Amino acid sequence: FFYWLPLPAHLTSEEMELRALQRGVHILGSHRFAMTSIQKSSYIRVSVTSPDTEDDLRKGLLILKHIFRENA
Repeated sequence: FFYWLPLPAHLTSEEMELRALQRGVHILGSHRFAMTSIQKSSYIRVSVTSPDTEDDLRKGLLILKHIFRENA
């Protein structure tokens, strides 16, 4: 299962993907799924079944929460 989370207008999915990766969290930005170059990259896709444990999922989601707050 996965969820699409909207991003603040000033943050692209490419930037969010990089910031999360720098903190050890692997997510996919909507730019990877866009059919045309004019489609916005304003979402990230978060898989809730990829982490090995529930604790890993919790830690990853907290990291994403912190990134969102830093870029609010």
